[in-house]
Amino acid sequence: MLRVPHKVHFIKLLFGLIFSCITIILVGQSVSTDSTQPEPDKFQKIRIGQDTKKIPLEIKGYYRFMGYARKLNVHFGDSNTPLVIRTDDEFNTPNFNINILARPTANSFVALQLLTFDPMTNMVDDNRIFRLSRQGVVLSTGASTSKGKFRVSFGGTQFVELGDFLMSSAKQVQNSLFDRNAWTYVWPIAVQHDSYYSRSDYIREVDFGKRQLNGLRLQALDLPGLIDFEMVVGKTPFNLPSLPDFIMAGRLSKQYRLQTFHVGSMNSRGLDAWRNGEKFGVNILSLAHEGRLKNLGVKSELAFGKHRIDAENSQGSGVAFKMLLSIPKRKLNFPLDVELFAVTPNFVNLHSALINTSVDGFSSETSSFNGANVQDGARPFGAVLTPMHLVANNRASARFSSTFGIGRLRINLGYLISREIQNLPSDITFYHKVTGLYMSRVDRFQSATGPNNAITTFFRGAYQRIGITSEGHQLGIKGFNAVRLNAKVKGELFERPFFIFYLGEYLSTQHGLSMLPKFGDSAIVSAQYHEMDTYFPFGNRCAWILYGGLERIKGNEFTSPRDGLEEQEYSYLDGLGAALGTGIDISMTKSSTLFFRYKRVDYFDQSITSSRFQGWESTIELKIHF
Repeated sequence: MLRVPHKVHFIKLLFGLIFSCITIILVGQSVSTDSTQPEPDKFQKIRIGQDTKKIPLEIKGYYRFMGYARKLNVHFGDSNTPLVIRTDDEFNTPNFNINILARPTANSFVALQLLTFDPMTNMVDDNRIFRLSRQGVVLSTGASTSKGKFRVSFGGTQFVELGDFLMSSAKQVQNSLFDRNAWTYVWPIAVQHDSYYSRSDYIREVDFGKRQLNGLRLQALDLPGLIDFEMVVGKTPFNLPSLPDFIMAGRLSKQYRLQTFHVGSMNSRGLDAWRNGEKFGVNILSLAHEGRLKNLGVKSELAFGKHRIDAENSQGSGVAFKMLLSIPKRKLNFPLDVELFAVTPNFVNLHSALINTSVDGFSSETSSFNGANVQDGARPFGAVLTPMHLVANNRASARFSSTFGIGRLRINLGYLISREIQNLPSDITFYHKVTGLYMSRVDRFQSATGPNNAITTFFRGAYQRIGITSEGHQLGIKGFNAVRLNAKVKGELFERPFFIFYLGEYLSTQHGLSMLPKFGDSAIVSAQYHEMDTYFPFGNRCAWILYGGLERIKGNEFTSPRDGLEEQEYSYLDGLGAALGTGIDISMTKSSTLFFRYKRVDYFDQSITSSRFQGWESTIELKIHF
């Protein structure tokens, strides 16, 4: 029997949906909306050429073409790597997004969103090929009444935010603008960089700070009494796609003057097998508030959580708390944000932005679910060196951030101090912030790659684990520090603005709490990252971009020696990575741009000879919004 490939079925479904929508819309436009059930004699009175009321129709979206050439000179010691030239993204981002919205009445709508993706080669399992974020059909409908605004959506991919500890994803505000992201909008030349310079922000991707969802979403907003309600049922990337594993979550919000109060809950439940499976899951209850206390901005959240994995006879409960105080400039002559976090070791929620460092059963390397693993969105586990924008469980933390300017110079400063609540035996985990994107494009979604299988790659990033000696564990509770500096300068060249951005971050972990970061051998592991972007516009149509990045990772004698190299000079973690890039942006119209990028990447850990990772990649991207 001839088998029709999945791709053929998908194409048939895609064109069938488009044809059906167009047909429905065309038929709907030919009928008056004044009478939903017209009588036969009235219907026959419509003459050819007679005006009828049309259903307003809106079609928008984008098309994205991606081509690349890539050459790995050395792939973790393997130099037998061919040149790769492709005309697709071969990653996990859409190449086509179309949103069709029809308004049968002035106060109602029906919408269809379609996302298509390039195929992923060398992915033999369907649940790896058609992973959650590749399910791109969303049907929505809604209406506005005197009682509120109502909306129902079904399918994937949708983006949901219900609270930092309930449903969310990380918000990295300070970042390099050199590398392109499929979700990023198309701006005229210099607009994005000028916005980032002026406000340390810009129009973010649709998924910024939100969790992907495939399923049913109900929203009831602006209800009587200034009440909002939202509920979701389905899967996120952290539900296991090969098992019956689903999430149900909701939040009720009440606004009172300048204050908004939220009550939310989440129930994530699954079975570790389709037949006679044992239960696992997480329950979360969240109470949150945001508003103003006199001249201070206040945002807080308190969450209670339970988890269980019956197959391992494992269960636990914990608490998470956060509070943000925003002090305005007129109080201290500079703005200051102070954030306090405390998350107990047994509080875990993979559907939130929280990094899990202490509940092994829900780590991305777990073997708790009959070999199934969290495929799309791996999370680091263990004593993670968390950058400024991330929060982990088993930690008590304080985070400070401020922004100020001197002439044409704009500076963002951040400082994080934290310590473990319990001293748990685990590896130390650090990110490859400069070289990680290239690693993730070469070794896509791998949970064990690189020397000693210690590197895990995820969407647009990579992290690595390093063991700690028994003496290191006996030191007791570890402390963590992070310092971030983001400096931005705007100048003029040939009567055109140019921009220079620097982003640096230093992370360290050491024995005990330290008010200041540790350097050299005083830190068990330290990581520093330096990135610089320069952006030179030429006229209104073209810009030249330069990028340079450096990452330095070091471990002291309490980290595990590598490959039995104790007798050599470089026997402990000693990694150095660099990236150099250049690019050209060509603005074709106000809503279409051609992007060229070229980047060379090199990483080597002197403590292990097979750690060399070196190569280059050149990309061309055309993105058209309509």
